[in-house]
Amino acid sequence: MRIKILLDAMDKVSGPIGKIRAESRKAATDLRATQTALGKLEKAQADLKGFRDLKRGIQTTSQAMDQAQARARRLAAEIAATERPTQKMTRDFARAKREAADLGRQFQTQQRDLQAYRDRLDAAGYSTRRLGDAEKLLKTRIEDTTRELKQRRKAMADLQETSAERLRRAQAEARVDGEIEREQDRRRTRRAERIKEGASLVGLAITAATTATGIEAAKTDAALQSRMTDISLKAQLTREQADRLRHTLEELGPTIYKLPSELAGGVDTLLAKGLDAQGIERIVDKLGRASFAYKVPMEELSDAGFAAINNLDIAKDRIGRIVDIMAAGDEKGGFGVPAMATELKALTASYKALGQTGEDALVQLVAALQVLEPAAGSESEAANNLNNLLNKIYSEDTEKRFKKFGVDLPAALKKAEREGRDPLETLAQLTQKALGGDMSRLSWLFGDAQVQAAMRPLIQGLEKYRKMRDEIDKSDNAVHNAFVRRATDTEAKWQKLQANWERFSGQIGEKMRPVTNRALDFANGFFEEDAKQNKRGYNSSPALAQVEKIRAAEKARHTAKAIEQKAADEAIARQRQTTARILAESENMRAQLRQRFGLMRGESQALGQNMMRGIEDGINGRWPSVRARVEAIARQMKTWFADVLKIRSPSRVFMEMGGNITDGLAIGIDRGTRGPLRSIRTVATGLAAAGAPSGGGGASGAAAAQPASNRNYYLTIYQQPGQDAQDLARMVADEFDKRERQQASASRSAFRDRGD
Repeated sequence: MRIKILLDAMDKVSGPIGKIRAESRKAATDLRATQTALGKLEKAQADLKGFRDLKRGIQTTSQAMDQAQARARRLAAEIAATERPTQKMTRDFARAKREAADLGRQFQTQQRDLQAYRDRLDAAGYSTRRLGDAEKLLKTRIEDTTRELKQRRKAMADLQETSAERLRRAQAEARVDGEIEREQDRRRTRRAERIKEGASLVGLAITAATTATGIEAAKTDAALQSRMTDISLKAQLTREQADRLRHTLEELGPTIYKLPSELAGGVDTLLAKGLDAQGIERIVDKLGRASFAYKVPMEELSDAGFAAINNLDIAKDRIGRIVDIMAAGDEKGGFGVPAMATELKALTASYKALGQTGEDALVQLVAALQVLEPAAGSESEAANNLNNLLNKIYSEDTEKRFKKFGVDLPAALKKAEREGRDPLETLAQLTQKALGGDMSRLSWLFGDAQVQAAMRPLIQGLEKYRKMRDEIDKSDNAVHNAFVRRATDTEAKWQKLQANWERFSGQIGEKMRPVTNRALDFANGFFEEDAKQNKRGYNSSPALAQVEKIRAAEKARHTAKAIEQKAADEAIARQRQTTARILAESENMRAQLRQRFGLMRGESQALGQNMMRGIEDGINGRWPSVRARVEAIARQMKTWFADVLKIRSPSRVFMEMGGNITDGLAIGIDRGTRGPLRSIRTVATGLAAAGAPSGGGGASGAAAAQPASNRNYYLTIYQQPGQDAQDLARMVADEFDKRERQQASASRSAFRDRGD
């Protein structure tokens, strides 16, 4: 008993130490969390600065890009207007295009970076549309977090300082508790005579319980015995029959690498489903091997097997065959037994609605799942597609769609059912025949996308489906093959060792059961009696006053600390309210300034309109006098021209000027055309000789020979290589005629004064 008192005292001391450690860990965790929060806020502050700088950079880049693009367009226009662009123009244009493209890429990169900044800031709760408000809010949060970090560091330091004091108090309290324990020890001593008769039994129980093997053996036996009681209640077995079944399961477990307790759970599930207890060992053997081979809990395999039994009307004693069919499908395709244990419950119910029952129906479902699985994204998706197909076969929409192709689908399926043919195969054949092999029109028969996802691989893999269905139907040792392969794994050896250990523990616990029961009964009676004694209480111990005094002091200290923390929190709250009020007043002031500037803008606009309206009214009011003044100035200018410049007839002045211009033009042409004139004369002489009439005089001939006037015309003629002389002569004659007509027209329209 002294050892117990010492241990209790140690617990009293170690308890506060553990509490101090827990508080230290919590304080350190809070400190790290606050530091992390501060780091995030500083990161957000850096993002805000980066966002602002990048936004200015984007504006600069945009201006430079616009200038570069304008320069490129200008150079392109110059090149287009030049018949033969120089190499310098081409180089400048290429350089301008490169600069514009580089600036464009830089602009896009900056835009992406800006969006990344915006996304991060939005995720952190800061709006980039109001950068000023966001910066103020971030600054406030950083200040608050920094203040909180300082408080947590101070609290951490205070905790470290008070740890020693708290430890001393815990030791003092432990000494007081020791006195209480000694008082209880004296009370227990007075009851020593009552428990002497059970001393040997208690010693035996304690000796067995001090070993891990004994404790575990007792627990294993108790759990397995409880499960066997459940089984005996369901199957109406006697205790002896339940014990024999337990021993059978304990011997079977290591041989099939399963724990006896798990086998007992499978038996419990099977009996709950209505299976007869007679011959259940053989079924458990089959299910256990499949559970080990495919790593599926026996309860799930039992549920799947009984779903097939109930939905497809298969005999209960054929559950082993059901598992073999599932294992054969796993062996032939990619849809595994674990997924089938989950999905076959709904699929068998849907298939039964089509009138399909028996083991053949299960074989067809398993084969269809293996064909659909490669085309689906997962096993569950393949099962869902098949279930949708089974539910839509007899739908009104599907029947109408098939009738448009001349197929009476319900009648055809009923006929196939009477003939014992596979409905899935029949449906695939009817669909293929209706579409003429054109799978692109599959939606004409099935509007549901999941039904299409099931029909497409079923039609395309119809031969594979038939072959797999026949092979699964003939297979009867798939579970055995998988079990043999799995048994060679190292993990299987460990599982077998666990099964042997559980069997050993259960057998030891079963042999210890009488002693364990007596020890537990005695312990329960002892604690019940002790509880009665403690219920009467003891109020005479002087140690209680000391304990209450220590606890009151500790409570007062915690209360003072809570008051101090509350005052600090209230101060922080007041500071936050002040900050919020300042921000609200600043926002109100900004709103007033915006309103005032808006009013000033309206007043300035009205002032400008009034100024322009006054100018307009002034001009309109003074327009008659302005017009009279302009007319007077015009009359004075006319008089001045006539008096000062002696111009009475402007037409004569300009006629004289025009004559001087034409005379100067003639002199210039005469000086520069002596050489070409000689060439013209030579050509004209040749033309005259070539174009002279063969005979006849008279007036007309004389007129033709006479020149039409005394005017001289100067032409510059260049005969092109290969040009005919007759063509050249006609061109010269046409030019002379043209000039004569122009001269005659000018003479007729010449301006003359009619007497001044």
